[in-house]
Amino acid sequence: AIFEMKPPDVANSGTQEGLSELLALSGVAPALLRSDLVLIEGFNPKTGRASRAVRRYALDKAIQDAHLKDGDVVTLFTTRREFDNAITLRGNVADPGRYPHINGMTVADLLPSPMALVQSDYHRRKNALVGFDGNKADRAFADPRLQEHLSLEEQAEYLKRIERLSPSSAKSVNDAKQPIWMPERGPTGLGGLSSINRPMPPASSSGEKLDALEDSMRNLLAQINWDYAVVERLDVQELKPVLLPFNLRKAMARDAKHNIVLQPGDVLTVFSTRDTNIPKSRRVALVKVTGEVGAPGYYQIAPGETLRDVLVKAGGLTENAFPFGTHLARRSILRMQEEQFNKALDQAERLLLASSNKNSASALNPAEAANVQAQSAAQRAYLERLRNVKPDGRVVLAVKPSAQSESDFPPVVLEDGDSILVPSVPGQVAVFGSVYTQGAFAFQPGKTVFDFVNMAGGAAKSSDKSSIFVLRANGAVDSAQQSKLPFVSGLLGERALPGDAIYVPEDFERVSFMKGLLDISQIFYQVGLGAAAVKAIQD
Repeated sequence: AIFEMKPPDVANSGTQEGLSELLALSGVAPALLRSDLVLIEGFNPKTGRASRAVRRYALDKAIQDAHLKDGDVVTLFTTRREFDNAITLRGNVADPGRYPHINGMTVADLLPSPMALVQSDYHRRKNALVGFDGNKADRAFADPRLQEHLSLEEQAEYLKRIERLSPSSAKSVNDAKQPIWMPERGPTGLGGLSSINRPMPPASSSGEKLDALEDSMRNLLAQINWDYAVVERLDVQELKPVLLPFNLRKAMARDAKHNIVLQPGDVLTVFSTRDTNIPKSRRVALVKVTGEVGAPGYYQIAPGETLRDVLVKAGGLTENAFPFGTHLARRSILRMQEEQFNKALDQAERLLLASSNKNSASALNPAEAANVQAQSAAQRAYLERLRNVKPDGRVVLAVKPSAQSESDFPPVVLEDGDSILVPSVPGQVAVFGSVYTQGAFAFQPGKTVFDFVNMAGGAAKSSDKSSIFVLRANGAVDSAQQSKLPFVSGLLGERALPGDAIYVPEDFERVSFMKGLLDISQIFYQVGLGAAAVKAIQD
């Protein structure tokens, strides 16, 4: 700031204020200042070449000898921020921080055992699971099901914990009441690596709502990327960052090639598999198996393990199992379905808008314009209903209806996050659409699709019998369009299976044709009236 100087004190030999008085007024602690550099700019009336001059002092010398004059500008410099002997350890480690460098120090000296990679949050979250450690916010962090039981103060504390991860994560908790893992990325440090000294949150991916038990199982301990860690080092000659990647497992085993000798100023970063997308073969994968198996639960799978292998791990199928209806949900499929589904709806919305504008412009009378608007409104409402439909990420399995054991399943290789449900044998067949009685009917072995349509009263007159389709329990669809003779050897003649959903659609083309006939008859009627009028004038 700018400080007012006191006039010379005659009783004190005419001395003026010095730098020590200025430091006292400004509140600057001398210990935080560079000891070798103080600059004082002031007027220099003794030389005619320039009216100002700069004087340089060491801090103690300036405090002792420098006398300040009216108009002087004093520049003080803070101590340099670099450490003379520090090694910085960060990332997925137990104790991130700065450590003193010792000559000959290596990566293995800094990380002597695997326990040096277990973050402290792991123990806190593990203890919080049973409520013996931590407050309610801690326990909710470990088990998201507890979020709804937090008070307003506890919710604020919980949000502060998530906010340390990233603002977008905190917003997702606030808006959706379900934390979503958003890895931080940003240019910090010499090599532009992210700051990753953070706890692992209860995670959700692509809008999926994992159950809280799976969340806690996945997130208690971060999986270390053993194949890659890095040392950031500053090249003092070129003043540029240098990255020295190495294999962490080999370095901790004191492999000379990877156990890098550290230098003062180095930054050692250990990554988790969330920070670097490692190959599938080296990830720890977890799948969920439920339904008609001997031991439903969560199972860790090795690379290449198949659906058959996991069903055997889960104790095999029970006597009530219905292998044909097994539901395999996969996250990668769900993401792809959501993306494609949204693209299709966006395209349909654009086409609907273009068609509506075109039809409105070509309307011949107010009644036709009103009809166009009504149709457009109905189509928009239909699109809105479609947007509420959520894909399930199901993988259709090539399982025969007669399948009875694990060996009858295809050798589908499983992925992390797969969810497998083996249902019990359904006891009904559902019939929907343009039939006289929609509903579910008790399954009867040997009955055909045609038989169940008849149980529903048969297809209505307005139905499109050539487009009947059946959604099978395995997720596949059989359609009457696949055969030219549906009543003889096609879909309607096929045997119905437990859990089938038969749909008989409306014949919308027929409705459009009837509307066309009405329009044509109206035109003929108007033409007829015109001809009659002309004839009357002529007569």
